[in-house]
Amino acid sequence: MNRYFCREILLLEEITTELLGSKEMDEETTHKAKLLLTIKDKLNEKMMEMEEYYMKRIEFYRENDGTRAKELEKQTEECNEKYLGLLIRAKELGHQIERLEIKGLRNKSCAGNEL
Repeated sequence: MNRYFCREILLLEEITTELLGSKEMDEETTHKAKLLLTIKDKLNEKMMEMEEYYMKRIEFYRENDGTRAKELEKQTEECNEKYLGLLIRAKELGHQIERLEIKGLRNKSCAGNEL
């Protein structure tokens, strides 16, 4: 089972997987959804690496210097904010893909009505 850094990443995967499961998706939207899943995986992997790295550093400095640990905790929070911003952007991309799919379905529906 996959380990997700936060539930937003899991939600992003669920939305994208649901989009990919749709039968009426055009090739471009499918490509974008797959790209979004790849980005999500890399983002999750990087966040887990960062978490592990900073936890080790915090533990090391906590044992040696409480002041340095506070600095590292602050750096960790800053990094988390940065990557959460990236996650928000990835989620926005997911919504854009969903809107593209709906627009594509409407266009196909309108084209079918004209015949």
